[in-house]
Amino acid sequence: MRRTVLAAGMAGACALAGLVVLLTASGSKETGSRTGRDTASVNLILNGNAGTGLCTPDGLAAMTIPGWTVTAGNPASVCYGAAGFPARSTPGPPDRGQAFFTGGASGSASMWQQADTSSARTAIDRGRVRYQLSGWLGGDAGQADRVAVAATFRTGSGATLGAAR
Repeated sequence: MRRTVLAAGMAGACALAGLVVLLTASGSKETGSRTGRDTASVNLILNGNAGTGLCTPDGLAAMTIPGWTVTAGNPASVCYGAAGFPARSTPGPPDRGQAFFTGGASGSASMWQQADTSSARTAIDRGRVRYQLSGWLGGDAGQADRVAVAATFRTGSGATLGAAR
C-alpha cells in the first residue's frame, strides 16, 4: 500500500487557500488536454480550500477543521470578508471555498492529513504517476508571517520515498 502524507504549517495571519496535490496517471483522456497525452487527475487533499465546516468571522475561534489533524496551535478557518482579513474579491484560487486557513488565535499552528494512494499502486510502481503540489499562500506585509506546505511520499510501512515543498 502506498500512502501520501500531506502537511501544512501556518503562523501569524497568513493564509492558506486552495491547497492541491494532483496525482496524474496515464490511462484515460483528460478533457481539454493541450498535450494530447492520456491522463486522469485526482486531488488528494480533503478540504484544501477551507470550504467544508464552519468559518470564524474574526479569526480567533478555536475549531475543528474537517479533513485535517491539528498538530500544534489552534488553526482557524476564517470567513472571506472578516474584518482585517482578505475579501472574497481578493486574488485567490478560482475554486475557493467560503474561507481560508490561518494560524488562529495562537498565531502559530500546524495541521496535516494523510491520503491513501493504494488504488494507484500499480501505476505508481511502474513510474506512470506524477504529482503536482500547489496552493495559494499569503500573509500580511506588516507582520512576520510565514506559511509552508509539504507533501511527503511514504511506503505502506512508513519509509519516506520523497518529499515536495
